[in-house]
Amino acid sequence: MAPQVEINTYSLVEARRMSPRDLQETRVVRVIDGDTLVVEHAFDRAGQRQNGKTNKGAHIRFDGVDAPEIKHSKRALDQPGGPAAFELITKLAPPNARIWLGVKRGNDRFHRTVADLWAEQPDGRLVWLQEALLMTGAAWRLTDYDDKNERWRNAHLSQLFNQAFEAHLALFACRVPMNPHVWRHTPEARLGEIAAAATRCSETK
Repeated sequence: MAPQVEINTYSLVEARRMSPRDLQETRVVRVIDGDTLVVEHAFDRAGQRQNGKTNKGAHIRFDGVDAPEIKHSKRALDQPGGPAAFELITKLAPPNARIWLGVKRGNDRFHRTVADLWAEQPDGRLVWLQEALLMTGAAWRLTDYDDKNERWRNAHLSQLFNQAFEAHLALFACRVPMNPHVWRHTPEARLGEIAAAATRCSETK
């Protein structure tokens, strides 16, 4: 049986103290996948929330993590672990949940806002979504957007990833995980074989 990991929760005061960025409030519209969701307010390239809600919502890319892919128009198969990451984020940040964003200046290559995300839970405490993904072994660490001045944040996320990997949690239980970047660039014909091998491995655990 896979070990159970208790996800940390924080008060808003604690979250503001931990975050190297100003936290700005909005609400979740919908979850796209394990590392992207849509919120009510847009943010400019300076990282500031715009007045008024957007008609379609603004896409937010989680800073510092890369979750396994779920099937979409260009991929007919879920990457192993993709649905689990999606379900975790949907549970922690469902539609209309209040959420605080620590937004980074600029956007990613898909013009999405990049941010740290802190989702309010029913008891009023907050979960740092990137922390939850990494500590449960549901995502890979992604350093592409790391700010070298945010040393504690970067080191903390990397430590959580390393601990999950060494403990063989979730994605790393069978030592056959595939980085989402590799999955995205793997020919479609090979994905079924890879997914089947991961399923067989997980069934033995």
